[in-house]
Amino acid sequence: MKAKTSPEGVDAFKQITAIVTDAVNNYVTTLQAITPVKDYLQITTSIKERFGDDPSATAQAMIKHMFDPELMMSSVKSLEEISSAAVKRMQADQSAALTTLKGTSDSYFKSITEAKTPEAWKSVQVDSMVEFYKDFKDISEEQMNTVNAIYVGSKSWMESTVASYCAK
Repeated sequence: MKAKTSPEGVDAFKQITAIVTDAVNNYVTTLQAITPVKDYLQITTSIKERFGDDPSATAQAMIKHMFDPELMMSSVKSLEEISSAAVKRMQADQSAALTTLKGTSDSYFKSITEAKTPEAWKSVQVDSMVEFYKDFKDISEEQMNTVNAIYVGSKSWMESTVASYCAK
């Protein structure tokens, strides 16, 4: 005998499918935006445009500035600030994720113990699954935002550092 799925179960499955699909699409979009090779080629192109076809001018400018302790320390300090902020944001994301998932789990177990009938128990199961996937989607989106922010910050640092080292 084939088991019948309730309309609530079908609706929950549709919701979960939509949530997961949206989360995966956001994840893929974020990863597609992270293009380090393309970005570094753009930086290299801008350096070449700045100095024209004279590679010796580029090399001389870089050597001149590479041994400038003030410029070097400024660059290192800037990278340290970006890295420190990235670690703090990632830690905050992980803490928020664990807090959210713990809250979802606590709510689930409380609801399960309070369910008085099989129908109520089944309803709790379905509602909890939908809630879990919604929370998971929110968590993954926040983490992808963090990854993107870290990437943008490091790219910006690289551009400004290279520009300062290649100043004429």
